Amino acid sequence: MKKEASKSQRGRRTTKDEEGEKNYLEFLAFGMKENLSFLQIQALGKFLKEMMVTNKVGFFKNSFFDNEELSEIARGLGICILEEITEDLSSNKFSFSIDSCTVHNKNICGLKVRYLKQSLDNKGLKKTSIESKMIGIKYLEESSEASVYYNIIQETLFKLDERIKNNLVGVAHDNANVLSGTKDGLMGLMNRDLQNYFFHLGDPCHDLNLALSQALEKFPTDVTKFVDQIHSHFAHSPQRISRLINLQKPDNPKPIGLKKYVKTRWLSLGQSLLRILEIWSPLEKYMEQNCQKIKQCNKFLEQLQNQSFKLEIIFLTGITSKINKSNQIYQSQRLEIQNLKIEMANCVKNIARLLIKDENLSTNILALKEIDCFDPDFQKQYCLDQCDFIERIITDIDIRLLKIKNLDIEEKNRLSQEFQVFLAELLSLLLKYLPVNNQVIDLLDFVTINPSTENLKSKILEFNNLFGIVPFSCTKELSEEIDLLCNEDILWARLSAKGSSLYLWDLIEGTSETIEGISKYPFLSLIFRTAHSLPTSSAGLEQSFSNLKLVKNALRSNLIEETTQALILISEKYQDNPIEISEKMIEKYNKIIERLNQRKSLQKVEIKESQLPEEEKENVESQGLSILNLKKADIDWNFDEEISGELLNLSLEENEFCLVRKRKKTQADQIPSSQKDESILVQLEDIQHKWPFDEDGL
Repeated sequence: MKKEASKSQRGRRTTKDEEGEKNYLEFLAFGMKENLSFLQIQALGKFLKEMMVTNKVGFFKNSFFDNEELSEIARGLGICILEEITEDLSSNKFSFSIDSCTVHNKNICGLKVRYLKQSLDNKGLKKTSIESKMIGIKYLEESSEASVYYNIIQETLFKLDERIKNNLVGVAHDNANVLSGTKDGLMGLMNRDLQNYFFHLGDPCHDLNLALSQALEKFPTDVTKFVDQIHSHFAHSPQRISRLINLQKPDNPKPIGLKKYVKTRWLSLGQSLLRILEIWSPLEKYMEQNCQKIKQCNKFLEQLQNQSFKLEIIFLTGITSKINKSNQIYQSQRLEIQNLKIEMANCVKNIARLLIKDENLSTNILALKEIDCFDPDFQKQYCLDQCDFIERIITDIDIRLLKIKNLDIEEKNRLSQEFQVFLAELLSLLLKYLPVNNQVIDLLDFVTINPSTENLKSKILEFNNLFGIVPFSCTKELSEEIDLLCNEDILWARLSAKGSSLYLWDLIEGTSETIEGISKYPFLSLIFRTAHSLPTSSAGLEQSFSNLKLVKNALRSNLIEETTQALILISEKYQDNPIEISEKMIEKYNKIIERLNQRKSLQKVEIKESQLPEEEKENVESQGLSILNLKKADIDWNFDEEISGELLNLSLEENEFCLVRKRKKTQADQIPSSQKDESILVQLEDIQHKWPFDEDGL
């Protein structure tokens, strides 16, 4: 009975419930009317709910959400965030990545910085994190030469603080000639201008994509053409997509469609191939049903029913998945510096292992650079034979490649040779484009403080000599610090760090401080922090460009440069962090509101002056009277009482200068510079001194 009663109570709807439901639906309808996505409506609703619970919604009553005010506040918040980043860069070593993209027919150059920042964890211990933040954007006009890029770097970065220039230790770029050229490119200009050494890195994500795309050109079957064509078949026909979806429903409650291959997206080919394999059977059925109606379906059906063709797709899907795995690792904005070298070696070895016998596979990938995979003698002595090769790709790539064994000898030989040639080409291209023999990258494994690291001490000293971190006069002290560290038992710290060299150093430094809080390893600390400030890729900037396309969208395609930059800075600062408003932000906000109020008051004064009868205007001109004086003299101007009441809040002096300043400036602007006499200039200087013009001349 109690259960039935409670159900009955829950079923009753009060007037208050109905009103709440109506208000909720009104809120949702507004969001949908404004074309907000469901995720945006959800995020906005949750945020407002949190503010209501903590009693933070009182501002709604006195806020107007004026468009001009919102724009000014956005730029003000952006300035505060930029000041915070500037302070960080002024006191820490950093690197940056640079690239450009096109958004709504506007070519935009972006800079993103990487540096370390220390904070305290919930136990009060120091914790170092990698910060990756957008620092500036600039609209590129007609020219995109190296000198233009360098001017942008100087304007958006070096001019922020004179100390910043000396803290630069690295630059990442996409290997475009205008950026990477050491003679006429950006790197050449920077090398000649900067006094300190800096490391420049061609983005490994671009290198991986370039190697894979060029290797595919040598593959006998044009897989990318097949992917493009089959996608085009469905792309512009909802009816065809619907038929394909319906064919999946008996076996798949959540049917899926094809994924488009976009050449400029690094992971796109692998994702497209994987999706084709997932819906291979429905695709085959679709082509069978439509081959009589659509001529193109006959060709697709022939390919889909060809077992060797499917094995080629399976093989290439597995290879692209291996490349994409490395690509995804490099796209992490928090990637620790030792992984730049480690992942490069893993990627090359994973491909080499498919070709070369284990006993002939060197642990040093530089040795692979010296070999010629196409040399018959090398193939005979060092490479896997056909049987071992097939077994290797079955275990390392995809179990479905087991069907190669069921093919006739001729077809088996053809596919094996085809796959081996492709892998040899891919391996040689990876070794060509990836910076496997870069001097700095070869030194970076010292940050792991691994006793097995070859020549640990010499690597640290060589790294220091390159970057000039510890003065030459202190080399002896640095050497002693290295010896002390190598003799210290840090196994406990290594186990606690779980592979993070950054956290490992935090643990070592935190437990080796003296009572006064001074580290036993002051020089090593500088070296380790510098190493972790080096770039690992420019992928983070590419991700910011994706965010930029959401900020500067079709509805906001005319955003000015300053507002666009501010919105990007705000978006990135609070993307994964709680929204915290600093005292500086509040101070900036108050100044913005004060300036906007002054401007609006001035506009009201000008409106009132324009509505005066002609004889009264002459009276104001001749006597220099303020509107407030005229109002006190009971002159009827037929003004709106509310506006007049607001105007009375201005002082007599403020009203006079609103009129006099604007009138004198207008008069002066109408006189050619050559004809301006000294008296006019003196009057303008006097007005400017007493009531300065802002940047808009108001």
